[in-house]
Amino acid sequence: MSSPTCEDEGLPSWAQSWNIPFKSMMIGVKVLGKGHFGEVRDGAVLVGGEISKAAIKTLKANASDNDRQNFMEEFRTLTKIGQHPNVVSILGACHNDDILYVALEFMPNGDLRTYT
Repeated sequence: MSSPTCEDEGLPSWAQSWNIPFKSMMIGVKVLGKGHFGEVRDGAVLVGGEISKAAIKTLKANASDNDRQNFMEEFRTLTKIGQHPNVVSILGACHNDDILYVALEFMPNGDLRTYT
């Protein structure tokens, strides 16, 4: 993966292998979901010279400690699993302007809670 750029503030040490520059994330205007932590938007990410459609999950700077902890636990789990055919895969992540962005594989049918 790429090294941080001057505009990136960095990720935790355990997530460095998933770090991508903020300029490699294309964050769309369509909100796919919202929560206490932030929101999920449609988008794409450029990794290894290829653009992949993505769901961009964000953690806002003003998230509660509990929301932050839950978000980081999920993020850490995704970094440990990496690419797996039976799990939504992480594509990359970056931290910019006090917001953590996590790019996930885009699921065209939405999340499992609302899928019918």
